Amino acid sequence: QARKRDQKWKKQHLEQERAQHFEQQFKNWKRAQEIKLFVKDVSRRAVLHSEHVGSFKEVTAWVRWALTMANSIDPLTSEFMNHNESCDPLKSFMNCRKF
Repeated sequence: QARKRDQKWKKQHLEQERAQHFEQQFKNWKRAQEIKLFVKDVSRRAVLHSEHVGSFKEVTAWVRWALTMANSIDPLTSEFMNHNESCDPLKSFMNCRKF
């Protein structure tokens, strides 16, 4: 009885952890998408209003930095997947497929 109860508790606990991890991955992905859209808009405006931009070199450096930030939190980028050691099914799914 106690063993079955422990196994059931472990299974429920693992499922709860997986659900929380999934929610966090989704939030990270959504945040990364928002950052990428923001960077795209900044880039577009820099081109449209080039007379107000001090240096395209600075803008380019900032864009690279901002995209690196976005990719660092995006669960669909290889950088994140390689640094996020977990037993989550998304990790093994993503590592087996090329998009």
